[in-house]
Amino acid sequence: MIGRKIHFPETMIDVNSQQVCESGVKVMSFVDSNLCTECYLKTLKFWDIILPEIDSLNCSVLFVFSPVDENLEEFISMIREECKFPAKIDVDNEFILKNKFIRGHGVEYSTVLLDAENQIKLVGNPVYNTRIWSLYKNTIPAMIQSEIKANE
Repeated sequence: MIGRKIHFPETMIDVNSQQVCESGVKVMSFVDSNLCTECYLKTLKFWDIILPEIDSLNCSVLFVFSPVDENLEEFISMIREECKFPAKIDVDNEFILKNKFIRGHGVEYSTVLLDAENQIKLVGNPVYNTRIWSLYKNTIPAMIQSEIKANE
C-alpha cells in the first residue's frame, strides 16, 4: 500500500466540524463496514492517549467510516457522540470503490500516514503497536519539514 494515493470522494459526509490540520500530513483510519462499528468506537479512547502528541506534531487524525445498511441518521448521531476527531462517512461506498486496496487487511492495517497529496507513507495502527507509533512520531516531523521546504 505504501506509495498508493488515497482518493477522498466529495460525496462523503463530514460528521463534525473538526478540521484537518493545515500541514496536510494526516493519520487516516478507515473503519470498514465489515467491522462492528459500535465495537470499534469503544476503542477510540485509545486514540485519546496519543492525540495530544499527534496534535503537537502539527498532524491530524481523520476517520473514514463505511456504514452497512443502517439508519444513516442514527449512525451519524452515534459517530458525532463517540468520535471527537475529524470524521467522514462514505455513504455511497465511493471511498471503497476508489481505494479498493485498503479494504480487507484488518484493523491493524487500515490506518495509514498520508502526506499532503494523500499518498500513503506508512501503514499500521499506532494505537495497537508501539513500534508503529514510534515510526509515526519520527516520520511526521520529517514529512512536514519536507513539505515546508517544497513550498519555499
